[in-house]
Amino acid sequence: TTLLSLLCLIDASFPDGFTNTLGRAASLLTNPNIAAFSLLIGATGSFWSLTTRWRLPFLVLVGGAVFATLSRSSMFVGALVCLSTIPLLRPQWDRRTAYIRSTLRPTLVSLLITICLLGTAFVNNSAFGLATGNAFEGLRAAVSTLEKIKSKATHGRGAQSGQLNEITAGMVSDAEHANSAAARAILFQRAWQTYRHGPAFGQGLTKAFYLAPHNTQLLLMVAFGYLGWVIVPLLIALVLRIGGWRRGLPSAVVVAGCAFFSHDLLLAI
Repeated sequence: TTLLSLLCLIDASFPDGFTNTLGRAASLLTNPNIAAFSLLIGATGSFWSLTTRWRLPFLVLVGGAVFATLSRSSMFVGALVCLSTIPLLRPQWDRRTAYIRSTLRPTLVSLLITICLLGTAFVNNSAFGLATGNAFEGLRAAVSTLEKIKSKATHGRGAQSGQLNEITAGMVSDAEHANSAAARAILFQRAWQTYRHGPAFGQGLTKAFYLAPHNTQLLLMVAFGYLGWVIVPLLIALVLRIGGWRRGLPSAVVVAGCAFFSHDLLLAI
């Protein structure tokens, strides 16, 4: 995970990096969203293997790498993970002074490395600066997009799933150029309609991945029908069973977040 973090930060520093999305880092994984979720899963999974002195520097480096991917959904999930660690930090609150002294130097070194690499990315890679600005714009269009989707769904309520897919195909093409968040909402709606009109035991993974719903739960529902409802909850329950409620909670939050925002959860794992 540390190596992937460094590669993502270095990747963002060059105009011609490894990623297939201009201005966003992904290292050797080529897809920034998969890279970001892989970092989060790797961080929560390997966090407890580190000594207490190196945990905070590790998180600083991973956090900088997640930012370099410019994956808004991953940043949101990362914030939820930070909130989920509050129950873990409370027992150590009385020893905070000794802990800060022990981890201060490596944390500052990690922070300096992260800032230098991100600064290099902004200076040397103009596409990264442009992509950073674009990454946090366009969210206001989500409400209007959902209204359009609702109108389309109401208008075509009696249509077959194939007709609904044809209706949304043009909408996806237009939205992908203007707003990726809007495109995801449309893709989600199309996959949901396909599931509703599909057979009870699903239509297979090929069909599900073709729809690209950006939601693992919906992907599995399209692929396996009613059986797809239980796979992600069972995976989260397994994480909590293995790690326990306290230590397993951050990993469970990451798995749930990845499943909600991406259909590539298994690729990230």
